[in-house]
Amino acid sequence: MTSPVPTKRMTPLRKKLQRVLKFVVLAALVVLLAVCLAIWTGLADRWARHAFVAQLEKLTGGRVELGDFRFRLLRLRFQVTNLTIHGLEPERTPPLFHADELLVDFRVDSILRRKISLNELRVDHPAVHIRIEADGQSNVPAPKTTSTLKRPIRERIFELAIRQLRLHDGTILYNDVRVPLAAEGGQFNFALDFHVPAAGREFYTGQLSWQQMILAARRYIPFASDVALKFTLERGSFAADQLRWKLPHSDLDAQITLKSFVQPEWDFRYRGRLNLADVREILRKPNTPRGEVEFSGEGRYAREQLSVRGRYVAREVAMAYQWFHSGGMESRGSYAADSRTLEVPDFEARALGGVVQGRVNLAFKGCSFAPRRTPTA
Repeated sequence: MTSPVPTKRMTPLRKKLQRVLKFVVLAALVVLLAVCLAIWTGLADRWARHAFVAQLEKLTGGRVELGDFRFRLLRLRFQVTNLTIHGLEPERTPPLFHADELLVDFRVDSILRRKISLNELRVDHPAVHIRIEADGQSNVPAPKTTSTLKRPIRERIFELAIRQLRLHDGTILYNDVRVPLAAEGGQFNFALDFHVPAAGREFYTGQLSWQQMILAARRYIPFASDVALKFTLERGSFAADQLRWKLPHSDLDAQITLKSFVQPEWDFRYRGRLNLADVREILRKPNTPRGEVEFSGEGRYAREQLSVRGRYVAREVAMAYQWFHSGGMESRGSYAADSRTLEVPDFEARALGGVVQGRVNLAFKGCSFAPRRTPTA
């Protein structure tokens, strides 16, 4: 006779693991079913629309209006039409911001850290309207905060990283002065902090960087450049604490201050290096000589008048005209200029084995040129 095969008895731990596994599978199926129902019934669109509007109103402090809102959860994309942000402007005047269409492709980098980055942000026909009243008040609202502490507050409003940003056919309207805007580029980073001092007015600090930005302006050739900006924005003033602009062959470092939006007077300091190849290629000036110019100085723009002063050094200047070929030229001096004239009181140039020193006056209208040569030993 054969003895019966003994059956394996399940241990309590194995039974517990099986129950946990069944519960996890059932919970996953329920979550998947809930997501499918939310997408199919449009609940996901309504939830995403409400969250988008609430967050945007909190960040800007304005009132947000939307046209259509389409959220594609599986593709991680949402599309908005007729996005309008109302600031503090009077009724029947242009809003603070409007865009015909906004397209965002994003990805989730970390669920636990709630970190999300954008692959692409495209804005069609963006329009920004900044309005400054005679008393210094603007239509830019402050973000909504709920804290009532009587101590300094610093709050990170948002931090944004975008792999590709496109602004198509836009405008900036500043007190009825319209500036066209069209740009696109690579990696874009932006961070904005809101400060509430214990005593004093609230202000913003921000950082912006945009790599390989392509700006289309007038008839000039579009070119790629890198921009980095650190700024401070108050209710009635603005300061670019550090502005760095790297062109294809040149670079510029500047600080800019606007003390009052009511009476715009821009004060700035700058230093940089200009390769004349950028002038020749970007501005379509084929007869521009070759060479490089280092410069530094300060200036002011007020009442539609520009005035600058500083120093420059030009090296390795070469002219390759049909009837004149020369290279290795140098020049240096200090300068003072406004919208009408340029003056170089200590002009010095070295070319063709000789040295020329003197004073140079140039009137821009008609290009009236008046050099005064100083004899050299």
